Amino acid sequence: MRSSQLGSRHQYKKRKQSLDRRRGKTRIYVGNHIDRWLTLKEKLDFRNDAEVAGFLLDLIVTVKEEREMPPHCSSVETDNTLVIPQGSFCMFYI
Repeated sequence: MRSSQLGSRHQYKKRKQSLDRRRGKTRIYVGNHIDRWLTLKEKLDFRNDAEVAGFLLDLIVTVKEEREMPPHCSSVETDNTLVIPQGSFCMFYI
């Protein structure tokens, strides 16, 4: 094998390791909840896991803010409509 082939193989391996490390930093383990995660992803018609994660983070922030508001300022409707955070893609009913 020529040295140029060895060099490119070594560069390829280093690049792959670098990408694997970077990708590993964005992984979240959902354990036994994977079926629930995938069901939610499908029901909301999200294309990827990042959209699901963003939606859930926005939702929890919104719920937390709603709980901190005085009762007369609450935007929660009495018709059981769940208000989805701004920037999310859909609305669903409970």
